[in-house]
Amino acid sequence: MKGNLMNDINKIVKVLTNMDSRPWVPVDEKIVLDEQFFPLDQALRDAIKEKFGQWAWVIDYSDKEIIFQVDMPMTAAVPSGVIKPPVPKLMKYRVTKQTVELLGDPIEVKRVVRYEET
Repeated sequence: MKGNLMNDINKIVKVLTNMDSRPWVPVDEKIVLDEQFFPLDQALRDAIKEKFGQWAWVIDYSDKEIIFQVDMPMTAAVPSGVIKPPVPKLMKYRVTKQTVELLGDPIEVKRVVRYEET
């Protein structure tokens, strides 16, 4: 990262503070954010794949919850002959000693998209 640490921290705080109020993040600020959150993102993907298999993938996450989905491989046999679309699931997690621990059982959720006047 370019610049000194305090400038980088101030940039991150500025982006996080204003993120809801603007539809874009400048490239240099996005790079800083990606570098800061990449380890958690990768740890969450690894934990979900370990627990639910290779077809599981992360849709979104917050600091306490993860939304994921488990797709069925196209080659899988379906006894009923009807393929149901995968359903997103929510699960709580916590980070301890740089390890992600998934908590409880996943619950089914639905995606809701809402557009608001700016």
